[in-house]
Amino acid sequence: MTDEREKTPQATWGGRFEEPLDSVALRYSASVDVDKRLAPEDIRGSIAHVRMLAARGIVGGDEAETIAAELQRIAEEIARGEMVWDAAREDVHMNV
Repeated sequence: MTDEREKTPQATWGGRFEEPLDSVALRYSASVDVDKRLAPEDIRGSIAHVRMLAARGIVGGDEAETIAAELQRIAEEIARGEMVWDAAREDVHMNV
């Protein structure tokens, strides 16, 4: 067992623990290397979702299109191989 600890500032479950996750456990639970191939589909789903939220009046139309444009920019960055993936961000959703 290692005493090394990794800080996981964006882990979705991070607020439940007082100490950072052990680096071995972090590497075991990270799914970025596997999930990143799903990023284009995940982004398309997120764009559809934000546009649905706008259609229902939950977010403004301009705000939704700003978010959709940024998601599209990230998708293009991924397609060019320029995305810097961070295992500490747990999965593809938190990286995007």
